[in-house]
Amino acid sequence: ALEEYAAAGGGVAFFVGDRCSAQTYNSQLYRDGKGIFPVPLVDQTALPLGVSEKTPDLEATSHPVFGKFGEGRNPFIDAVNIDRYFAVQKSWTPPAGSSVKVIARLRNGAPLIVEQEFGKGHVIAVLTTASPAWNNWAQANPSYIVTMQQMQAYLSAWKQGDPSRPVGTPLRERVVGNYATEVGFVTPLDGAEGMFTAQAELVDGALSIGFENTDKSGIYEARLTDLEGKAEVLQFAYNVDAKEGDLAIVNEQQMSDRLENVIYQFHRAADITAGGKEIGQNLSEPLLYLLVAMLIGEQLLAYSASYHSPARELAR
Repeated sequence: ALEEYAAAGGGVAFFVGDRCSAQTYNSQLYRDGKGIFPVPLVDQTALPLGVSEKTPDLEATSHPVFGKFGEGRNPFIDAVNIDRYFAVQKSWTPPAGSSVKVIARLRNGAPLIVEQEFGKGHVIAVLTTASPAWNNWAQANPSYIVTMQQMQAYLSAWKQGDPSRPVGTPLRERVVGNYATEVGFVTPLDGAEGMFTAQAELVDGALSIGFENTDKSGIYEARLTDLEGKAEVLQFAYNVDAKEGDLAIVNEQQMSDRLENVIYQFHRAADITAGGKEIGQNLSEPLLYLLVAMLIGEQLLAYSASYHSPARELAR
């Protein structure tokens, strides 16, 4: 069930501990590199003391999980002490061409955090405890909380992500679960093609649904029903080619290449004039002067219309 969840786009994080069995992990989860766990384990071991106290136990790489903490030396990461961890088989290296990669190591070079793609999902294995049993990372170290939050967001993004589906691309989706083979489709198309039902195929325990006519942009829905009668709706957004929204201005040579054998005239907008004056000249300065004149006129009008005592009365 865990592998089906990850293969369908879910994110999984493993943290080991003193109750983990290397033999069980290797036989059931790693399975010679075909399982969900990315590395073969040997056994839990203590991290030997370093030659220099200045060498940090944890060496993080530049990765979304670590964010700013993985960019060079960081005092919070340098303060992490690792006492125990699960060692990986000495002969193991990430297989060539695989998605497995080590994103954090110990000061002795041993892998500590490893990630891999699994189907449509993503898996991260941390070869030490999440609690402070084998390390002090979770003890008043701000980088721990931030890293865990970023790891959760990183793993969740794989399930939330939806690949771009340009119009005209057939809809193909494999859904894991116990569903009836009759699927209802609701599409942006007009007429009878807009809403219809079709029979899907069961392939290796998963429902394989498909739809060919996706020439119109919009939302395409596949309405499923599980064996208990509960409905589930899958939605797929189809967009027109992004090149159609390219607003870059073509130059004269590009226009000539595209309009070969077509008689036309090419003018730049900056060169177009009317009556010897440029179209769309700036009127802000004349309007400003007009506004100032109106304000002065308003003050003069107010002064002339107001009451003023005669000079003789003022002298008394």
